[in-house]
Amino acid sequence: MLQALETLLQTDLQQALGDRAALTLGAVAPAPQAGKAAVWLNAASLDTDPGDDPGRVGRGSAHLLRSQTLTPIAKQPGNFTLPAGQTVVDVQAPPGRLLNAADHYTQDGATLRFLSPPLSPVLARLRGERARGYVERMSARGELLLSAWAESNAASATLLGDALGAVLARLSEIDVVELVAPGAGPLAMRLYRPAAWLARLENSSVRLGNRDWLVAGAHIGLRGEIELALAVGTPEPTSLIKRIEATAQVVPTRQPD
Repeated sequence: MLQALETLLQTDLQQALGDRAALTLGAVAPAPQAGKAAVWLNAASLDTDPGDDPGRVGRGSAHLLRSQTLTPIAKQPGNFTLPAGQTVVDVQAPPGRLLNAADHYTQDGATLRFLSPPLSPVLARLRGERARGYVERMSARGELLLSAWAESNAASATLLGDALGAVLARLSEIDVVELVAPGAGPLAMRLYRPAAWLARLENSSVRLGNRDWLVAGAHIGLRGEIELALAVGTPEPTSLIKRIEATAQVVPTRQPD
């Protein structure tokens, strides 16, 4: 799940580092080679906070969800065909940037119509039939660990500064991160409007083999809102009152004796 954050930042980090350092993602520390620095990004944690009473977290009704990259209709670059029976929940263009429906698009039956043709790929979250389960939102806080490994303090500090700038810049432009994309299973999970800040800087050294590596590290705080959607099959059948009938009986008035 948290790998989605690392994948989101991968391209930006590679562009910032060029061929100066190898990039490692995930929980396993890098093993830098002689003469080649390394930068390590680890999405370490993400904690939810339902408040004082977890039972009070508001839960909404569930629907079957899916995400789909839409293809424009031939010779109509601003119009996109939607799968039958699906309602648009939201649209990202490019992925990660939520569009305001009133300003950018409308759903007209099975067609998504943009006011002007989008210049980037269009990713739509679509809602289908009702399902058993629920949707809930909770505030969340997390931490990204970023470090640069080099043979000198100056080199590790420079690499960390470039990498940190790339991470903070990218996260400042993101509205939503798909931690678990809908459609593959019963669970879908999103992080809405992640806000990141520099929480801590540190320097250390690590000895690998017969070489000491100077490590410049940064702890990046992260906060946002988690949306968790659980959809399991069809909902339980419910009774529906279609008609109410009433009868009246007229009783003759009794005449006095």
